[in-house]
Amino acid sequence: METIVLYLGAGAAAGVLAGLFGVGGGIIMVPVLYFVFRGQGFATQTLFQCATATSLAAVVSSGLSALVGHGRRRNLDPGRVGWLAAGAIAGGTVVAYVAARAAASPSVWRAVWSPPPSGWGAGWWPCR
Repeated sequence: METIVLYLGAGAAAGVLAGLFGVGGGIIMVPVLYFVFRGQGFATQTLFQCATATSLAAVVSSGLSALVGHGRRRNLDPGRVGWLAAGAIAGGTVVAYVAARAAASPSVWRAVWSPPPSGWGAGWWPCR
């Protein structure tokens, strides 16, 4: 029972903060889940992955619910939804491929996350 209350509270807090700040719930939910999972004794090596995957599962289920609701109200352009879905699938596939390679090779990780050359306005780049 305590665990259910903890997750309901975390979800409600993330929803309120997302609504107040106008950002996606994932940007709030991943850190919240990270600390909730850490408090529950999850393995340190997988905390971030578990938090991200759990947040993604919530986003997907919420998105599918919204898709059905808006579809019933005829608020969707099926052609655009199809193209957006195709782009999301392609983008997710590319990111999964790069992430798998980055996990296996630190040089790939550095190539993906290193700052751009200084001529590209690297003064604002957060990854130094």
